[in-house]
Amino acid sequence: MLATGTLGPLQSCDKRINMVPANSIATLNQQSWDISVATEPLPYAIGEETDEQLSQRYKTILADNFKRLDLDCDTAAITLSGGYDSRAILMTLRNRKGLRSISVAPDSNSPLSTRSIVSKLADHFDVPSIGQINGLLRVGFVTDPAN
Repeated sequence: MLATGTLGPLQSCDKRINMVPANSIATLNQQSWDISVATEPLPYAIGEETDEQLSQRYKTILADNFKRLDLDCDTAAITLSGGYDSRAILMTLRNRKGLRSISVAPDSNSPLSTRSIVSKLADHFDVPSIGQINGLLRVGFVTDPAN
């Protein structure tokens, strides 16, 4: 991984910083410090859809897949970490009757901590938490909602 120590190509004031093109491999020769970029053609065609059309199609595909998900809320719970993925899953499933969550975040007293964000998300969407996982994630099945 190459890191520049900046906010990235889109937010950087240094115009020498560029993104690696799609379907490419950037290689650093550690002896000469030369960087080469090998780019292959994309294995799919780029359509004529606008960003808005693509975004709507993506949302429709996600919603359709989640509707087909056979989720038994009596024996399952969603994990909330506060990240974008778990937020997206929460937003998609928020209307499921009986939906519960498990917090996956380290303990912290800070109001800006991951634990605090997870708690606020669960409260806002009225998704009760059935527990929290600190440190190592242990995979299992919820058998007794009281525990």
